[in-house]
Amino acid sequence: RDLAITAESDLLDFAVMVASRLTYEIGRLDREAAKANLSRALRLVSSKTDVLIRVHPDDLATMAEFADSVLKQAESSPAVRLEADESMAPGGCRVRSEPMEIDATLETQIDAMVALLLGKTKADD
Repeated sequence: RDLAITAESDLLDFAVMVASRLTYEIGRLDREAAKANLSRALRLVSSKTDVLIRVHPDDLATMAEFADSVLKQAESSPAVRLEADESMAPGGCRVRSEPMEIDATLETQIDAMVALLLGKTKADD
């Protein structure tokens, strides 16, 4: 029984490690995945307030052009400012539009996947 519990725990640790590495690699290499991530975050933003988007420096040019095109399709186009953030992994972003901030960093997404795998919710913490 102890061996089965240890094996299950080891397997879960391995799955989390593989998922994390794949997520970071996709974020680093796939601009379309980064755009999809930003697009999901921007859908949560009120189009009436100014928007600050923080991304990894390597993503800055691509995401600036993409964010502009996405927000221009909104009914009222808010002012958009992009900032490079060295602490952000490529492919992730943080979007601030008062009164909210959307954390679409890869770290947060991986944490959410792990919580799902472990059957945990924020209320459990």
